[in-house]
Amino acid sequence: MFRIFSLILLFIFSINLSFAAVPKETLKLIEQEAQKGDVKAQVMLGIGYYLGTEIKQDYPKAKKWLTMASNKGNSDAQLFLGDMYLNGNGVEVSLETAMGWFEKSANKGNAEALNYMGQFYYQGIGVKQNYITAFEWFKKSADKKFPPAQYQVGKMLQDGEGTEINEKSASEYLALACKAGLKEACTKP
Repeated sequence: MFRIFSLILLFIFSINLSFAAVPKETLKLIEQEAQKGDVKAQVMLGIGYYLGTEIKQDYPKAKKWLTMASNKGNSDAQLFLGDMYLNGNGVEVSLETAMGWFEKSANKGNAEALNYMGQFYYQGIGVKQNYITAFEWFKKSADKKFPPAQYQVGKMLQDGEGTEINEKSASEYLALACKAGLKEACTKP
């Protein structure tokens, strides 16, 4: 039954309608599935309440659902929960808590979380700045075709930050990021 509701929601999300167009009964059914422990429903609700683009933004509800799914190991929920704590959206800012959730998500292979970890080490946020470690995180994310990480790897290869200078590889990563639509990767050095 939940699969039918998921398809309905995916259809609505794909045509960019607001969640307000979805009957309240449908939302209640999804919440019932989430209460029963359905991780996909928990993630859907958590992200929906967090972003507020498809349903009315509600940070306490977002935290509730994202925490449930995160504790079950869902990397997307961990990513968004980390973002909540990083930015103080509905919770007190906690870099330590944010980094913990990002690292859990990254360790499950989430490309965006891998990129966040790279940024923390690149900029020295919450950790000692370390370009070598930053490059390793960025490279893992770039290998999953995440354009911002491809750009960062390209720039680090270009400048020799955390790795040897390699103009050929740098150009390849920057071209991938440019092709994916990252305009700053399209400029020549």
